[in-house]
Amino acid sequence: MRKAYIGFVRTEQGNMTAVAEVANSRRAFENDLRKNGYRVIYLMNYEEVKRVSEMNRSDQIMWVAETRTTWKKRDMVLDYIDQCMDIIADKLQAAKAAI
Repeated sequence: MRKAYIGFVRTEQGNMTAVAEVANSRRAFENDLRKNGYRVIYLMNYEEVKRVSEMNRSDQIMWVAETRTTWKKRDMVLDYIDQCMDIIADKLQAAKAAI
């Protein structure tokens, strides 16, 4: 089943951005991002991004503690979600419209 994924990536210039795509699997989406020259920081499906964006900061910290990635990576992603959720939602809508 195809799902909407959000990839938090670094561009060749070192800037962090989000890329949205509807893909068959998380692995296929990650491979596609790498083929396009992105350095993948973290991948999430849109439902997870939305859930995390609605958490308060202490719940977000607990969410980070439950995962196996480093705090630095998750903290960057949380900050990006906090600051750019509207951009992420717009990118997702564009990705869904493209299929």
